Amino acid sequence: MTPHRYSWVVECRSHVEHGARPTSTVYMQMYNKAGRGQSQGNQIRMTLPYVRVDIPVIIVFRALGFVADRDILEHVVYDFSDTEMMERLRPSLDEAFVVQNQTIALDFIGRRGSATNIGRSKRVQYAKELLQKEVLPHVGTEEQSDTKKAFFVGYIVHKLLMCSLERIDEDDRDHYGKKRLDLAGPLLGGLFRMLFRKLTKDVLAYLQKCIDEGRDFNLACVDYSIHSKRFVDIKLHSSAIKSRLITDGLRYSLATGNWGDRKDASRAGVSQVLNRLTYASTLSHLRRLNTPLGREGKQAKPRQLHNTHWGFICPAETPEGQAVGLVKNLALMAYVSVGSPQSPILEFLEEWSMENLEEISPQTIADPGTTKIFVNGSWIGVHRDPYTLEATLRSLRRQIDIDPEVSVVRDIKEKELRVYTDAGRVCRPLLIVESDHTSVSKDPLNHSSSNPAQKLKLRKPHIHNLVNGELGWTQLLVKGLVELVDTEEEEATMIAMIPSDLNEPYSSTYTHCEIHPSMILGICGSIIPFPDHNQSPRNTYQSAMGKQAMGIYASNFQQRMDTLAHVLHYPQKPLATTRAMEHLHFRELPSGVNAIVAIMCYTGYNQARLRRLFILRASPLTFIVYMQEDSLIMNQAAVDRGLFRSSFYRTYVDQERGHVTGDTAGLYCETFERPGQDHCVAMRHGSYEKVDCDGLVSPGVRVSGADILIGKTVPVLNGGETSGLVKRDASTAMRPNESGLVDQAS
Repeated sequence: MTPHRYSWVVECRSHVEHGARPTSTVYMQMYNKAGRGQSQGNQIRMTLPYVRVDIPVIIVFRALGFVADRDILEHVVYDFSDTEMMERLRPSLDEAFVVQNQTIALDFIGRRGSATNIGRSKRVQYAKELLQKEVLPHVGTEEQSDTKKAFFVGYIVHKLLMCSLERIDEDDRDHYGKKRLDLAGPLLGGLFRMLFRKLTKDVLAYLQKCIDEGRDFNLACVDYSIHSKRFVDIKLHSSAIKSRLITDGLRYSLATGNWGDRKDASRAGVSQVLNRLTYASTLSHLRRLNTPLGREGKQAKPRQLHNTHWGFICPAETPEGQAVGLVKNLALMAYVSVGSPQSPILEFLEEWSMENLEEISPQTIADPGTTKIFVNGSWIGVHRDPYTLEATLRSLRRQIDIDPEVSVVRDIKEKELRVYTDAGRVCRPLLIVESDHTSVSKDPLNHSSSNPAQKLKLRKPHIHNLVNGELGWTQLLVKGLVELVDTEEEEATMIAMIPSDLNEPYSSTYTHCEIHPSMILGICGSIIPFPDHNQSPRNTYQSAMGKQAMGIYASNFQQRMDTLAHVLHYPQKPLATTRAMEHLHFRELPSGVNAIVAIMCYTGYNQARLRRLFILRASPLTFIVYMQEDSLIMNQAAVDRGLFRSSFYRTYVDQERGHVTGDTAGLYCETFERPGQDHCVAMRHGSYEKVDCDGLVSPGVRVSGADILIGKTVPVLNGGETSGLVKRDASTAMRPNESGLVDQAS
């Protein structure tokens, strides 16, 4: 087996806050020790967007304006006495020795970019814009962002060297703090941007065509699809804007679940039909997470339960089979951040004696008393008193002076303070623990045994007010009784499992307390009685089966017009309940039936005796059900009397299209009416008897396969003119394998 060409790889994904551009990914590779006939190895190269080959990292520094070797070393090593790291960086410096100028470095990158056959000045400009706009856009896309980008590239190289020298561990890519969820808002926003960009592109192409042909530029919105059906000369009526492009694009993506352009649908299954078997299945479906990895991959790591899933992701609820572990469900108390602006945090840090990167010398970073400050992954400066700064940020968050979603993480080992305000982080609430100390030691690692026990900030009066409805969720956050903690911040907290743990001798280390240990479970996991008494796969099986149990999915199901819904006729409240069921409205909207079940032995010796026993006691209303090896044997009488009987609702939808204003109004106009042989062609193979004159079937009418439910006609066009009263049938028929009653018609 040939060794890999890289010994270490850094991947940095960068995204601008509320930006339209896709995520920009930058890779940095350290080459392996080379074999015969090759250079010595350990060179560090960078993969830039739109650049065909890897660029030596030193040339990137020089392209950013840092030419001298000393300047580059200051941004990477920080401490010149660290000879080991300096030696590790030497091959990269030797490799870029020939490029000793910013313009030459930019030209070096420009030559290897996607823009070809252009002059040197344009190549330099192209490389400059590439570094400004496409490389690490989260740091900045302004012209003055070169210094910050150089510091950040130096930080990446520093991390890479530290890893290669085995001073720090490599990152765990399955850590949930490194993941972000795409919510409906940003996904729809991204889709709209793509469609709008397509629209502007079409307008530009049309304008160019008009100029080339010497025609007038017509900006009016005209519906192409309708005109084409009318056989109207499009050249006479064409316009710059296709009026239905954005609407049709959004409709296609929402209907099919294929997110993106029809030609290259990037993601499938983004929008799904909401599960309507039971209320629990609906709630569970709304809290489902999908990992964008190929289902055929054999890698076990992404599928396994991770330590950071505790309290955020349900450990039981995942499908069996190829999607196991890739499709997850949020835990009961988990909350996904919607994002807040980072500008208030930046303003606060400016005032709170933070030293900006543009103002400091690189030697300052090597000072043992300084801590790097990151906001949403961007290194913005250093601070001399991180303990006080962290405490201040936390107290502001507990007073809602800054958004309660904001995450504050202090990494003492790495000497970093990381603040996150972005959307898509999974958070969960924890009870805040406070100390009885009159004065708190500034050193968080100095915990003496004489310290008094910690206690919850939440007291009995607060609980009484919560029960009475006088306190709400917002008040709990405002009063600083509860706070939202994300996966990253949880690494720097000490959480007590139950309040009694706070009385232990070591309790001075606790910062938070769990609301309840059962909050690690999701919707379906919470309705299992005694899940901790089961073998863990059994909980997974039950989570899947709980979603299949039919019941009443909504209290107003008779007034709703869902696409597809199932309703059990006689659902019953469960005999064994859990506390979570109260909050999940399981008693108001039950699923399943409490059937009397006789369990037969595996060999069947007991079968006759059990049957006799039940029949002797059977009344006309008794349901007799036998269970044998995951199967049920029911008596016919029970089924006839309505045991497990259910109905399903299906919505049939249609609309009248083609109502166009102007001179062409009414030429192509669909109409809801009862089609007839005297005025319609291409009639359907079905019964039209149940359709009223308004084109709809009346509620309460019994219908079966191939019956027409919605009658609709379309004018037949010949050269743009209607031929007499001849129309074409465009009715909607019922599915051939279904039968039932019409519930609503509107």
